[in-house]
Amino acid sequence: MISKISIGIAIALSILTPISAKAVTIANNNTARHLVNTLLGANSGLTIIGTPTYTGSSLAAGIFTGGNNGSSLGIDSGIVLSTGKVSDAPGANNGSGGTVFNLPGDPDLTRLAGYPSQDAAVLTFKFTSSSDNLFLSNYIFASQEYPNYVGTAYNDLFGYFLDG
Repeated sequence: MISKISIGIAIALSILTPISAKAVTIANNNTARHLVNTLLGANSGLTIIGTPTYTGSSLAAGIFTGGNNGSSLGIDSGIVLSTGKVSDAPGANNGSGGTVFNLPGDPDLTRLAGYPSQDAAVLTFKFTSSSDNLFLSNYIFASQEYPNYVGTAYNDLFGYFLDG
């Protein structure tokens, strides 16, 4: 059986706050396949089918390393999806602003939120599994806007959709 995963982030999100900026490094401008390979790791038991896709700003997706080097992140390496620039993610939230790309949202995230999403960063891939048990990844959701905008139209949103 072929299954599909979509991971999406929308509405002003910073994944790695607050962590030590010295501990974590982020490289952006990666291909969707590189992001998926990093997310799954070498021994996931999953075989990627077809070509993974990434939708969003090229500045809003990246790969991080050094998460266990003096930070409280708890994951040594992985991917970052953001509605802003991933280069802004490490470190404490010291400001009220962020990057707005003025890009579209995602229909699945909009349905989840109940209001239009914007600046979505979505990674989608299809796979088959060699096992009946499926463990896909650890993840952390963090928000630059929490708690300032709770209950407003600017709530951050994360979706992990599995189909199949």
